[in-house]
Amino acid sequence: MKSFRITLILLAIGMLCLSVALPAAFAAGGKMPKQLTIVGGVSGGNDYVKAVGLAKILGDNGVKTNVETGGAIANVIQASRGEAQLSISFDFVPPLARSGKKPFPEKITDTRGILLFATSFTHVIVTKDSGVTGIDQLKGKKFATQPVGTGSQYAFATLLTANGLSEKDLKLFVGGQSYGSNQIKDRNTVGMTATTAFPGGTISELFTTIGMRFLDVGDAVYEKVQKINPGLVRVTLPAKMYRGQTEPVKGIGTGSVLVTSAAQPEEEIYWITKTLVENLDALKKVHASLKGMTKESIVKLGGCPLHPGAERYYKEIGVIK
Repeated sequence: MKSFRITLILLAIGMLCLSVALPAAFAAGGKMPKQLTIVGGVSGGNDYVKAVGLAKILGDNGVKTNVETGGAIANVIQASRGEAQLSISFDFVPPLARSGKKPFPEKITDTRGILLFATSFTHVIVTKDSGVTGIDQLKGKKFATQPVGTGSQYAFATLLTANGLSEKDLKLFVGGQSYGSNQIKDRNTVGMTATTAFPGGTISELFTTIGMRFLDVGDAVYEKVQKINPGLVRVTLPAKMYRGQTEPVKGIGTGSVLVTSAAQPEEEIYWITKTLVENLDALKKVHASLKGMTKESIVKLGGCPLHPGAERYYKEIGVIK
């Protein structure tokens, strides 16, 4: 009887130790979400490809994922509302959201970052036979842009403003990258725009099949862009990124970032961050633009603070203090 009581006591102590140890282990490894919605970019765009790549990595590690198309501006709104747990956007968007300025309907202050992918470039391209050699010459031209709510549309509209024009001065065709490419191929438009990582597959195809040229951004125009939104930074497209592009192109761009809401559970964002970083080699293979990603580079987003779950993981691996 005495030995039976001792066994019970030892069992109770063991259960107590286990109940204390489990939360500690739980906190150390984070918590795997049951399901995730990831919003990327428009159809045919690199950000949609990134979203699919993220979904595969997280899905292979046990999470049921759903990928949706979207746009850099709309994606921040969806993240804030909890309609998507992970959103791909641009680094210039969260500061714009915090200001509550158009196109945002109200101030959005709860955007938090997870990682920085790579720098995106605002491609403004036209057919060589259009005769257009500058953005200021697009007035009255048929041109393909992207839907309101996308970073591409906002960046291009900003470039037009800096050149003394507005979207109303052009005959715009609105759709995703694939749509814009088809309009050029069908000779419905003289060109298109896309703020995307480089080299972009859709744009590469155009440069391979049709004579295309870039419209660059001079220093005077760039200074005006900076006054409108300092998150749109100077980016120079290296030479030979596209067929026939023999010289560097001075333009604008911004970082492509993975964001979420501050309301997302810290343990889940910790797990997501840890899983993505531990599978960084697989992530770098998702798109050619991501091959330069490192543990040190992915924390250098400036548009919003890191989510506490991501910050905790980065501190643990020593890439931030």
